[in-house]
Amino acid sequence: MTRSSGASTPPPKTLAAARAAGGQLLARNTLLNVAGQVIPLLVAVVAIPVLVRHLGTGGYGVLSIAFAALGFFGILDLGLGRATVHAVADHLGPEGAGKLPGIVWTSVFALLAVGTAMGAAAAAMVPVVLPWLRMAPALVIPARNALWLLCAGLPVLLAGDGLRGVLQAVHRFDLVNYIRGPAASLLFAVAALAAWRGVGVEGVVFLLVLLRAAATVGYLVAVLVVLPAVRAQVRPARNMLRRLFSFGGWVMAANVTGALFTYLERFFIAAVLSVGTLTYYAIPIDLVSRGSVLPASLGSALFPFFSQHSGDPAGRVRAATLRGVRFTVFCMAPLTAFLLACGGEILRLWLGAAFAAASTRVVQVLAVAFFFNAFGFIPYAAIQALDHPAWKAWLDMTLLPIYAVAVWVLLLRTGLVGAAWAKLLFSAVDCGVLFLLAGRLRAVAWRDYCSASFLRVAGLGVGVLGASVALPVLGCHGIGLLAAECGVLTLYAILFWYYAADAEETAIPRRLWARLSAASLS
Repeated sequence: MTRSSGASTPPPKTLAAARAAGGQLLARNTLLNVAGQVIPLLVAVVAIPVLVRHLGTGGYGVLSIAFAALGFFGILDLGLGRATVHAVADHLGPEGAGKLPGIVWTSVFALLAVGTAMGAAAAAMVPVVLPWLRMAPALVIPARNALWLLCAGLPVLLAGDGLRGVLQAVHRFDLVNYIRGPAASLLFAVAALAAWRGVGVEGVVFLLVLLRAAATVGYLVAVLVVLPAVRAQVRPARNMLRRLFSFGGWVMAANVTGALFTYLERFFIAAVLSVGTLTYYAIPIDLVSRGSVLPASLGSALFPFFSQHSGDPAGRVRAATLRGVRFTVFCMAPLTAFLLACGGEILRLWLGAAFAAASTRVVQVLAVAFFFNAFGFIPYAAIQALDHPAWKAWLDMTLLPIYAVAVWVLLLRTGLVGAAWAKLLFSAVDCGVLFLLAGRLRAVAWRDYCSASFLRVAGLGVGVLGASVALPVLGCHGIGLLAAECGVLTLYAILFWYYAADAEETAIPRRLWARLSAASLS
């Protein structure tokens, strides 16, 4: 295997410059990923009330299950999407460039075959799963048809994920987000428009599958433009198939267990309580999970970087890990603080007082759960990129049965909030163990997190969380609470900029502003 970092390690005088360049690349790719998902998030905020109003809580519950199935189907690729990113990034050096076409087409053809097989198997399971869900009789046939439509589109959806991975591996996150951003925005906008025009759940899902297929075509065109050699050699490489499946098998295991962690409680809620009640959990978790766009974008940028520099875990990888943790603290601490203080008020203004009364505590507990989950993206990317994908899979397989029992018991005893508490507990455990495993690979050095520079960042994060939790206790409510929380977050940003940010972090917005200014003048 070719390791660009191992093949040409910079001399000591240039190592700092190389790491700075890596930090700039990660910042650029992360910001592109965030930008590509912020607009879809805003569209979703407008679209969800329309969907709930015109589909009803039961219909939206079915649509939520369809979205959960779409997310679960996305990991039925035997890990080939992630393996493609790893293999392409590992062959970016001159000596590995000739193998890139074989890697790309091996991945595409394998994903089409896997998608066809998995789609057929999933379609056969739909009639088995549906009777376990408590829903109105009128919703059974639409739910079945919607899930069958998703199964039929699975081959094209998986191929699109693999092609997107190729673009990520060559650090073309700009093209990825030029396609993914509009496609995701249209997904919510078209769903809301269709529901408003009286289209049922299965019709909405059909339109969503068409949009995802169009995005796959876009990724294919982008790959052919970025890697012209791929056009000239349209055939798979058999010698790459074993490597992709070997790496991807463990990634697949981790993806399946990870998807079960993500969606299991939704199916339990539908079975123990009802599909209609699921709406009071699905919307809060969808709202809170949107904050994961920041750490998930960072994880997407880190994985190809870690794969490319896996020969230098104690250098570039460790430095990028520390940078990622700082970024996550900076972004997630104020976001979590805002949800803790104002999550209930946001639900009240957005969906009404009755909805807020049922879901406020759920939002608050889930906010803390996703705070821990956000940090897990970093060691997870490092462990897989450093050729140990089995570790995450074994961790999830160990925790999953305990998690399932905890969700079931807590649901029966405390209702919806019990499912949120189970997610919080296991998110914290998962995050802690992942960092311990990354430390064994030298991707994490604990002394880095005892430095004065990092402790300033952590102290500000703790401060903004404490101040936000204190606001309702001090009697702030309604619009006054929102205004006070905005003041707390503004103070946090000012203190971070002048007190905790280092030279590289303060340089990033300046460089971005300079590029935007230059673009506007040209």
